[in-house]
Amino acid sequence: MAKRSRRERRSEPIKIPNTAPQSVSIVTPTTEPKAGPVSVASPVEAASNRKTAEIAHDYFYVFQELQTIGLVAVVMFIVLVGLSYLI
Repeated sequence: MAKRSRRERRSEPIKIPNTAPQSVSIVTPTTEPKAGPVSVASPVEAASNRKTAEIAHDYFYVFQELQTIGLVAVVMFIVLVGLSYLI
């Protein structure tokens, strides 16, 4: 296939990927629960805990990187203060 010219590429509309989040529907009970055994966690809470666990699994490295960035910032600040006394 031949290489396309710039003119051809410019005339095409810009394609923007659809990155909109998918809608999430939460099912809520339509009637109030009757007196009975107390449940430990509702389905909504269980779903939110599951989402939190998934996010924590995906971003496990972020906390360590933030600590490293903080340490570097503190060291640079100490070096800056130390250099201010020498110069």
